Amino acid sequence: MKTLKIIYYRRKVKEAVAYAKYWGDKAIASLPNMEKWTACIDHMMYWLCKSIEYAVSANKELES
Repeated sequence: MKTLKIIYYRRKVKEAVAYAKYWGDKAIASLPNMEKWTACIDHMMYWLCKSIEYAVSANKELES
């Protein structure tokens, strides 16, 4: 069961990083419009935080 949780969290980390990269690229593309840029940066930061949360959860699972 422990192995399945670790695989799950690592998959979620990769997914969250991909979303963050997507929103970062969108932010760069929407630089002229500050409202869109701010929204994209907010989304990017959200997904970066989620990736950190998943990585911490995976490490906790490894330690237990």
